[in-house]
Amino acid sequence: MGMTQSDLSENALDCVKVRINFVALNYRDYLAANGFLGPKAAALAPGNEGAGVILESAVRDLAEGDCVFVNSGGLGEKSNGTTAAEITVPASSVCKIPAGLTLRQAAIAGVPSLVAAEALSLFPTDADLPVAVTGASGGTGRVAATFFARAGRKVTAMSRNADCADVLKRLGVNDFIQTPHLDELNADTFGPDRFSAAFDVTGVMLNWLTRNVAQGGVIAVTGFAGGHQNQINTISVLLKCLALIGVNAGISAAAKARALKLVARNFQAADFNLLAHEIDPADVSVVARNFPGHSGRGRILVGLA
Repeated sequence: MGMTQSDLSENALDCVKVRINFVALNYRDYLAANGFLGPKAAALAPGNEGAGVILESAVRDLAEGDCVFVNSGGLGEKSNGTTAAEITVPASSVCKIPAGLTLRQAAIAGVPSLVAAEALSLFPTDADLPVAVTGASGGTGRVAATFFARAGRKVTAMSRNADCADVLKRLGVNDFIQTPHLDELNADTFGPDRFSAAFDVTGVMLNWLTRNVAQGGVIAVTGFAGGHQNQINTISVLLKCLALIGVNAGISAAAKARALKLVARNFQAADFNLLAHEIDPADVSVVARNFPGHSGRGRILVGLA
């Protein structure tokens, strides 16, 4: 269970109590709800991230009334998650939402924008070739593709779902291609130098990406939605001097704030309605267990009364 009010005042000197207004479900909520993270996590209120307002704070730089984004810190896995509406979390799990972003917009951008910012900081800066984004119809891929495009990078979005191509173009993506057939994904031959870098949320694309990212490129991996038993073309990685890196949202509050500032500066107001769809709070548990059934519609947003 989360900490009580007395816990905050007596034992949690580096913690804040937050009233959550918006939650965006992510893949970790699916893992927790289905018992993949253990029986305790499955019994907790879901929600690994969210946006809300500080109710109480024992931290000097975080004050009552501040609008904040919250993630990590064991939310939805070791303690009740953001759908519990009021949560007490360590200050390291909190960052202030910058001016220009609403609570709803911050929740939609959320974790995907944090990992996209980490990846972008490592991508080649002088390349003319586009950045490839896999799983671009889903929540993480769609936000990441928008993040890169609105930052001025050429983006090629990839998905099995061709119906999302128009939405992705409206979000600034330059090109869309459907995910190649399995035989092509796991082929042994080198491909053309199509991309300067890649952002992979599926895992199953790694072999194909290593063969199609140009010399000296970077492949950022942030998920395994397609499964964790995947092929990698090691020869491509070695001979083409590729950097294969992992990115996640367990970053400092300062890094989170920098990522959200880029969202506030670069995203267009109309983007956010194309990046997410909203569900009823009463349906959270069912949707969390059936997360893949909502793929192809962007992020899953929950507004709490």
